[in-house]
Amino acid sequence: MAEEWIRIGVVQSVNVPSRTLRIAAKATYAAALKRAEWIRLVLSDSRMLRCRVAHVRLTSEHVLVELGPGVTRDSVAAMRNAAVVVLSEELAEEDADRVAPVQLIGFDVVDDSGAVVGSIEDAYAAAANDVVEIRTHDGRRASVPVVDAFVDTIDTERRRIVFHDLTPFYDDAD
Repeated sequence: MAEEWIRIGVVQSVNVPSRTLRIAAKATYAAALKRAEWIRLVLSDSRMLRCRVAHVRLTSEHVLVELGPGVTRDSVAAMRNAAVVVLSEELAEEDADRVAPVQLIGFDVVDDSGAVVGSIEDAYAAAANDVVEIRTHDGRRASVPVVDAFVDTIDTERRRIVFHDLTPFYDDAD
């Protein structure tokens, strides 16, 4: 079976002295880069490099990856515009226990009391965490981070997500 590589981002710029790459990554894959021990890049001449990751920092728009020892400065200089790739099976292994944000679309939104108050209209992965867009039955909207502080449970079988107090997240909350 042939290996299937998935492009998860592109190197927008490099800092050669610090061996740091500024990567524009698809939001759904930024967290995977945050946990990466190795990074694979396809250079403009189609060569593939595998480099050890020393440190990763997520910003609101990019992923900054500091490469580990063993990467020459000439190699770092050649990484500008390189594609960042991962094997599809590696993503599948990493995401086996995780619900992708897009899978939450259409889920019922349930409050602490057990009442269905609306549904999830949209969802996306942000740099720090997933975010869902909620529309309630009375027309209010809320953008809520999918983190333990706000989410009680995600029930994939019943297609529902139970939130703690949503009041601070409504667009009309003051």
